[in-house]
Amino acid sequence: MDDSPPKRHKPPTTEQNLKVDIGGDQDDDKEDRISNLPDEILCHILSKLPTKHAVATAALSTKWKHLFPTIPNLCLHLDDSDHGESSPVSHRTTNFTNFMHNLLTNTLRDVRIRKFHLRCYQNYENAHVNAWVSAVLGLNVTFISLVFDSKNTGVSIDGIFNCNTLEYLFWTQHCVLNVPISVYLPNLKRLYLEGGKFVDGDAVDRVLEGCPVLKELSLDSCEFEDIEYLCISSPSLKCLLLYNCYQENMYEVQIDTPSLEFLYYDDHVAELYTVSNLSSLQTAHIDIGTSDQQVEDADDEDLTQYDQNVVDLVTACCNVNFLYLSRSSVSVSFLNFHFSY
Repeated sequence: MDDSPPKRHKPPTTEQNLKVDIGGDQDDDKEDRISNLPDEILCHILSKLPTKHAVATAALSTKWKHLFPTIPNLCLHLDDSDHGESSPVSHRTTNFTNFMHNLLTNTLRDVRIRKFHLRCYQNYENAHVNAWVSAVLGLNVTFISLVFDSKNTGVSIDGIFNCNTLEYLFWTQHCVLNVPISVYLPNLKRLYLEGGKFVDGDAVDRVLEGCPVLKELSLDSCEFEDIEYLCISSPSLKCLLLYNCYQENMYEVQIDTPSLEFLYYDDHVAELYTVSNLSSLQTAHIDIGTSDQQVEDADDEDLTQYDQNVVDLVTACCNVNFLYLSRSSVSVSFLNFHFSY
């Protein structure tokens, strides 16, 4: 009996695969067989390509170009670093500006867009960025992600706080965030703001009032000018994340969120905490302490008050199913916990 292992047939190599007859002679290889596929398959192919390559492909074929309006759930991912990394900065910004203009005014005119991702490493005139995003807002978009990495970029977009179809907004910029007097985002469920500077104390209030179905709110490294209190008041909010929003002019933090289920608070201690309506809270992550500047400027009475503020916030969250406290939060809370009872 032969105990040697059974012989295994090697899979065909790439070269062998290329030699397989798929139904035609060599002259037929010049035929554009992909374009002869059903439109449904072509749409699927286009939807999987990076935006830059999908647009280039469509520009070379009249048949492919007319497919854009029929692509379901069209998602655009646009990054200015994809446009001539070896070119001078001025050339890259010009090329990207021209590309965006042609894309949104010609190729995708009247095409419904579901998701729009835009990342800019360079500075662009506000008029250009405003035109790009405004064009997308008019195409029934539901998801927008804007990341402006340059600290010199200050972007004001006329209609981004008044859009009936928008459900998700992620916005990163390191300059002033201009919030209009009237905000109306009736379908917005998730809002993530990073690095923006609010120039008036009522800006956050206006945003929350204009988002009646908001479920998630994240404020990361945001600055607030001329503010005495930061009020987070929303009957619909379920998830609240506050990161590193401390600044030298201390302010009171007010939280009134009866539907809140998840709280993540990672910051220096505020001047005061007023927390109410946390009956639905299930999970709280609290990492809070005093900054070096606070300790340097404070006297003993101030430091005692800071400790009490930490205790007040922790106590407001003590009925949750899961409570995470950082080392600084624990040291203050356990030393002073009897103050709350």
